[in-house]
Parts: sequence; structure tokens; C-alpha cells
Amino acid sequence: MKKYAKLIIALGLAGGIMLTGCQKNESGSAEPTATPEPTEEATEEVTPEPTAMAAEEPEPTEDPILDGYVVSYLTGEYVPEAIGRRRPVAVMLNNLRPACPQAGIANAGVVYEAPVEGGITRLMGVFEDYDNLEKIGSVRSCRDYYIFYASGFDAIYTHYGQSAYALPFLELPEVNNISGLAGYGDQVFYRTTDRKSPHNAYTSFEGIQKGIEINGYSQEYAEDFQPGYAFCGVDDEVELPGETEANVVKPGYFLNEPWFEYNPEDKLYYRFQYGDKQIDQLTGEQIAYKNIILQYSSWRKYDEHGYLNIDVDEPNVGKYIVNGKAIDITWKKHTPWGATFYYDTNGNQITMDTGKTWVCIIQDTYADRVEILGSDDSSASSTDTQDSEAQAAAEEAAKKAQEEANKKAADEAAKKATAEASKKSSSTSGSNTVASSGSSTSSKENNNTSGSSSSAATSKDNGSSSSGSSGSSGSSVSYNPTGQSVVNYACQFVGNPYVWGGTSLTNGADCSGFIMSVYAKFGVSLPHSSGAMAGCGRAVSYSEAMPGDIICYAGHVAIYMGGGQIVHASNAKDGIKISGNAAYRPIVAVRRVL
Repeated sequence: MKKYAKLIIALGLAGGIMLTGCQKNESGSAEPTATPEPTEEATEEVTPEPTAMAAEEPEPTEDPILDGYVVSYLTGEYVPEAIGRRRPVAVMLNNLRPACPQAGIANAGVVYEAPVEGGITRLMGVFEDYDNLEKIGSVRSCRDYYIFYASGFDAIYTHYGQSAYALPFLELPEVNNISGLAGYGDQVFYRTTDRKSPHNAYTSFEGIQKGIEINGYSQEYAEDFQPGYAFCGVDDEVELPGETEANVVKPGYFLNEPWFEYNPEDKLYYRFQYGDKQIDQLTGEQIAYKNIILQYSSWRKYDEHGYLNIDVDEPNVGKYIVNGKAIDITWKKHTPWGATFYYDTNGNQITMDTGKTWVCIIQDTYADRVEILGSDDSSASSTDTQDSEAQAAAEEAAKKAQEEANKKAADEAAKKATAEASKKSSSTSGSNTVASSGSSTSSKENNNTSGSSSSAATSKDNGSSSSGSSGSSGSSVSYNPTGQSVVNYACQFVGNPYVWGGTSLTNGADCSGFIMSVYAKFGVSLPHSSGAMAGCGRAVSYSEAMPGDIICYAGHVAIYMGGGQIVHASNAKDGIKISGNAAYRPIVAVRRVL
């Protein structure tokens, strides 16, 4: 993007507006000495004689930006309006060693790096300047949290497949996505022969444009789009307070062991991983970024297969790193689909330097693995990097673990499908069954039996049956249940413990396990996944929510009680509880399953 700024400077145009925390960039070639403007008093006392050779003073321009250029939402640099006001695309990029080097990554204005299952990381490049790219990738599958990162830029999300936990979110109307499994043929994605599958799937500018055309997506930003980044002027640079040096930055990821090294000459951070430089396949050059953000996030696992549930809207802390310095920050999403905003310790939005940004999502329990080294510390390139044999062994282990997890998940999904088919064939016509489209579930979901509801009645049960319940004590199915009866039944277990992965209403359940087991009492089968529940039943607006509806957040679910209240398995500290504000965190969806 700097090429556009350089063009404007070459044309003699003034740079951006000075902001708080910015200073004029004095690096680079020497500039001619400016003639100071006369004060009003000096003008009255001294009247210079005009000379025939005096140069005419240029007229000041109201707008320093060249016609046809705008300030980029991604980088803060001047870019052609056709690029800067066109919705970007967010492309999932494979980051395993067999997929490196990636093609086109140097053109991404913003890159997100986040952990996925198996200890690996996956990248998401947010592109606005990609018109000349004939190869972008390799493209890999979606994880649910990336959807929300992409939505913060109003980006068209591009991926090749998805996890079961991501599928319900992809089907929401708020998400514009292009998937390699959507049956586009070779119009959008293509495979190369130089690498083995799944490391050989790519797209291109023409392919993405074809995908946009097929789906009928708009390429104009939403009218209410609000960018999350605040930039210094093009000719200015950020001056961070404090003395925390950041010459080497290690995010602490397990497998690829990446780091960034600061170059004081061009004031960029150069990227390394797997013990070597990370380059762009198309240019052969090492990739480098101006800004680095370390964004710490709470997390948990969806299941025993290792799929991660990373909080995208629970505010947390982090680091902002630029120009060889680092400061503490906090981050927050004000709406589920909106941008992430970053603030200093005084609560003021930070001002970022113009240029590309690399965002590392850090699991907060692994914060102690992060290293930010100053000039007196050892070089990252000579310490803590695994040799090639160790790296290869780790990658092979991760690959096998993933293959085993996929096989186990498929086997369990098949078993569940068989069980559900058998259950449907033997159930009465009054029984309701709700299934999440395309979702695979773990073996824990098979605990959704009448026995769980029967045992639940032994604790915090007043002995009375819910309204609408069958009068037979041996039956756990409620015919023609109402939302209120669901709420009444769920509230009997308030005070019982939260247990991750649990489904017991008495001994402990997590948020989705609690709802799954409550609804099992009424003959409704739900998946043991907060993400998958966002695709169950039918969608209603929050203003239309009724008792018994499922309130879906990013990584959490609750049962709506009415009057703005919810009952839910909150966390390990509070257990199953009633909360008085259903909108205590951004609501992603409301689903009605009765």
C-alpha cells in the first residue's frame, strides 16, 4: 500500500493530519528547509518589495488527498477509491509447513493468526488490494471465531470447507461467504499439482469476483460500517509512551514457533516461522508488517477432539507493538458483527501507524509463553527454535491426531444418525425433534436420554411435574410442551454446578449440555454445541423472544425466561444461574425450537 502514498508524495501533496500520539517522520531523504510563515505583526512592519523573479506562492489545497484516492480502512494509507471503498475479502490461509510459502499473503492489509486444534495456527488475510493476484492460498477451512474477525471489516469471507461448529454461523444472513464446498467447480477455486491435498487449493482475484457474482453479494460497504482502526497521518508516525522495547516478538504458538524481528531502518517487523524466514511465494520476499497486535482471549474446547471455542466478544487485554516499542492495551467488540476496538490503559482508543497489521490471537492461559525482547536480549533466530527433525515430527503427530479426530467424529456422527433414526421410528407422532443442519456431534451427545431427566428430578426438584408433562412418572417426554414449561423445568436446577463437557442437570453441565438435557425432557433433541444450536429451529428477533427460546452468543447459549431474564450454565464459578439481563453480552441469534 505504501506505493500509493509514495505516488502522492512524488506529486508534491501534503501528508495526513497530525493526531495525538503522532510525530513527524524524520527518516528517509532530507527535505528542503521550509520558509517560516510571517506573523501578523511582522507583516504589518515589513513590506517586501516585489521582484520580477519572485515565484508565485502556490494556492493551498483544502484536501491533501489526490482526486480518486481515499484513506484505507485497513492500513490508513492512500489508496485508489475503487480499492479503498470496495468491501475487502477475508481468505483463510493454510499455515502448516507443507503449505508454505503462502501465495499473495504480502498483499493482505491485515492478517489474523489464531490457534486451531492440534496446536497449529491458521491465518486469515484481509485483502483490499488483490486485483493483480492470480494465486491466493493455499485456502483452508473455516473455524467459527474467524467469521467474527472477518465481519469486523465487513469482509466477504472466503474458505474451503468448515468445522461443524462454524456451519450454523455461516448460514446466518449476516455472513457473506464463499466456500470451496459450495459446488462452484473450478470457477472460484482450483488445485495445483505441486503440493498434496489439502495443501493445494487456491483462489484468485477472478475466482473471488466470480464467487461474489454467483452469490449476488454487494461489494459496497454497509451503510453503518464503522472501522475499528484509528490511524496516524501518512507522513506521521506513532510515538508510544514508556520504555518497553520490542525488538523481537514471540507470540508463543506451539508448532510453528513464529517470531517477528524489528528492522530500525525501515521500521517494519519481519516475520519468521519454522526456523526460517516466512516469504510470499509470488514475490520470493520476506513478509513484513508495521503494526503487531497481541490479542489475549479466553477460550475452551468444544469437544474431546480439540476444536477450540475462542471468545470473540468477551473484552480482554493485549499488546500494541510498533516502531520498536510495546504498550499494554485492552480490546472490545461493541457488537457481535462489528469491528474490534483497541484502547490504552486510560481508556482512549489507540492511534495506529499507517501500514499493514498482524493480529495474533493468544489463548489467555498461555500468556506466559509470549516473549517481547529488547535490544539487550538474545536474538530469536538463535534461541528456542526447534530443529527441522523435531518440527517434522511435531507436524506429523499433529496430522495423525487430526486424522484420528476426524475419523472418530465421523464414526460418532454415523452412530448418532443411526440412533436418531431408530428413535424417530419408535417415537409417537407428538414428539418433536430438532436437528442442527450439517452439524457433527461428539459422543457426549448420546447421553441425551430420558434417564438424564429422570435423575435430574432427584436434586432441586420439588416433586411436581412441569406443565404439559406426561402424567406417567416413567416417561421423560412432554407432549405439546410450552416455552414456559421448559423455563419452569430448567429453573429447578439453579445452583447446580457448571462442568465443562457435562450434560448432567444435577452433577454438572456446560452451557449447551444444560440446554440439551433440559429440552430432552420434552422430547426435543439438540446438539451438544453452542455454535450448532445457533442453527437449530427457526430464527426470531430478540424483540420477539418468548420464554423457552434459546439465546445464542459467541461461544455461549442460554434459555430465555421472559422479561429480559435468562437461565443458563454460566461458568465454573457461578454454575447454573438466573441472570437479569439477557443482553449482558452481544446476542448473535435467537432460536425457537418448539
